[in-house]
Amino acid sequence: MAFAAGSGPNAGNSCISVAHAAPTPTGIAWTNPGNAQQPPTPTPRDDNAYATSALAQNQISRWLQCTGFGFSIAADQTLDGVFVEVQGKSSTANRIRDALARLIVAGVVGTNDRSFANYWSTADAVYPHPAASSTDLWGYGTDVLTPAAVNGTNFGFALAVTNNGTGTRTGSVDWVQITLFHYPPKGRIYATGFDAGEPEGDWTITGTTPTWSRPRRGLRAFR
Repeated sequence: MAFAAGSGPNAGNSCISVAHAAPTPTGIAWTNPGNAQQPPTPTPRDDNAYATSALAQNQISRWLQCTGFGFSIAADQTLDGVFVEVQGKSSTANRIRDALARLIVAGVVGTNDRSFANYWSTADAVYPHPAASSTDLWGYGTDVLTPAAVNGTNFGFALAVTNNGTGTRTGSVDWVQITLFHYPPKGRIYATGFDAGEPEGDWTITGTTPTWSRPRRGLRAFR
């Protein structure tokens, strides 16, 4: 079993509306895209200020590109998964949904899509990308999705939404946040107490000899 640390969730501190090439030449712009950005660890995150895109039937929005998530993953870690959450809503039920949902790595929007499959609610709800996995690297290898890459200010998430109904409907995004899962080099295992009464810290195991070290939080076990 490998033990993966969870870093985040962190929010993006820069969100902009960006034209894209497909499936329409530019897409419909987002109004106030900066409303979806927040400091990496704000309290509270729900400020009810939205980035919005008003779409006629079958139109698609431009990219809402959010970057600057403020991660500081140690260089010796290996990425194991990227989990993105979007809080948003639709002006009308069964109309607005994801059209495209992709990572931004080194400033470039990727080609592997992890769109949420269902329509957005008319009340604020959190939409997971991918829907049910914490060990999805979105098609990237660990040679590309490195600590340096995810720590960079040009790492992030790009979202486009579409209106599948008649009339003009509006998609609204309150915030975007990312959680990263990663694990240490082979031969070192970090673990914390998983029950409320257990202490928290690091076990570093070399061969068969365990050593207890500094306190550490936010760890989660996988595999």
